[in-house]
This record gives sequence, structure tokens and C-alpha cells, in this order.
Amino acid sequence: MVKRSLLLLCILMAVGPARGQGPEGYSPFGNRVTVSRASQWEAWTTQPGVRVIDVSGTVSPRRLVDQFNAATNATEFTYSLLQDQDFVHQGGISAAGSNQDSALYVIDGDSSTYWEPDRDADLNDWFIEVDLGRSLIISRIELRFVDESLGDPFLKFRVLISDGLPNFDNEKSFFRVGLVNRPNKDQRTFSFDITPQRPVPEGIEGEIVQFVRIDVLDSDAGRAEEVSLTEYFLLPDEERGAVDYFRVTARGRELLVSQVVWEQLAPDLRGPVRR
Repeated sequence: MVKRSLLLLCILMAVGPARGQGPEGYSPFGNRVTVSRASQWEAWTTQPGVRVIDVSGTVSPRRLVDQFNAATNATEFTYSLLQDQDFVHQGGISAAGSNQDSALYVIDGDSSTYWEPDRDADLNDWFIEVDLGRSLIISRIELRFVDESLGDPFLKFRVLISDGLPNFDNEKSFFRVGLVNRPNKDQRTFSFDITPQRPVPEGIEGEIVQFVRIDVLDSDAGRAEEVSLTEYFLLPDEERGAVDYFRVTARGRELLVSQVVWEQLAPDLRGPVRR
């Protein structure tokens, strides 16, 4: 995840009472109010990570440098939600449909480590969600898959983003920013530019993002590189993939059929067997 060089503006909303002695978040003085202590600034709500409050009671927007991977240090950030301030959330992996123990490898910056969904899990569980731990303006998301010697890229997938704010159902709203809907066998690096999802001042690129989700939409299951019959039986059981049987039509087309149907076909109708 790459962010452009921007200075974020803190838009603050008071959460303390409007009247009374010693209101949380500010101090009243005649016809004005004063916010001068760190404890008062802490009572105001902003997106996580967009402000810096020092011990002197000064608040300033967090300055973000140009071109950095916002995912690799996500675990360094913690935050609490307004509706549950007693619980501290940590950036990193907020959800994974399977193989949660290896999910952090997605954002560790090490090209030799990786996450893969459980091949035996339902396709609906082939997803991973990254919590950046703070809100940033993200202009591009890059996905890199392992080398061919280690495995295959996702066949079809989509990339979604969310600013983390709850909708009417108290759930995060996601927007799709990337889609690979044609079978992908060999491309291993993808880059998706993010355009604003809401009105923004001229010159602003990207969108406020805290969560990035990747959903796998389709898979070849146990099908990878085709091998000969001899090579297939030399493989360990756990490395043997699917075996596909084909019927040949009068026009020469190949139709996928089950092994039982294939064995019942006349010899001239039996097509190839691919492993």
C-alpha cells in the first residue's frame, strides 16, 4: 500500500457535554471555550492515526512521508473505537477465512514468506483482511504473489477498501478498487490505482483507507501444471492434483466428464486424461 505525500487535516467532533462545570474536552471562559490540555484533546474524535498530541497540550496533524508501504508497520498502531473505548485494537490482520497463523506473512515485507488459504476450505473462506491500524490516504495497492516454483497466483480475486466507519448496520462499508475476473495463471504482480470515492478538493488523489480486504473468487482447486502419467504416480500423495477426463464430440470438442462416464464411453469418444 503506497501513500502520496500529503498533510492530513484533523476534523474534530466534540463528544463531551455542551454545558456544566468542567466539561470533558474543553474549558469554558466567558463567551469562549479553550482546549489546552492533552487530556482534553483525547476526548475529541478523529480517525485513528491522523493526529499527534504532545504533553504540552498541542495537537497537530500527523505528517506522512512520500512513498512508503503502509502495511509493513501496521502492527505498531493501536486504537479504540468510540463505541467501545475500553477495548484496544491492534493493526495487522483483522480477519482471515483460514490459515490465520500465517496471515501476518502477507504484510511482513519478506518476499520469501506468504499466506495461502486452506485448499480444503470453502471458497467463501478464501479471504484475508488487513487493518492498517490508522487511517491513511492510499493512492495505490500492490499485490505480489510468490515465484512460480513456490505456487500459483489467485485465479480470480477482488480487492476492497474501507475507512472503517460503521454503516447503519454497524458494519464496515467496503468499496471495490480492484478486480481480476479472467483466469490468471501467470501474472504475479498487480497494481491497482485508487481514485477518490467521495468529493475531495482538487489535487487530492487516493482515498481514506484503514482496511484492505482480498476475496478469492475462483480457484483451479487441485489443478496446476499438467504432468505425464509416470510423473503423476511418482509424486507424493499430498502433491497429486486433480485428474480430469474428457469426452470428444463429433466436431472435435472436448467436454469434461466424470471418470465413471469416461470409462463407459466407446473408445472413439474417449478424450484425453489430464493430470
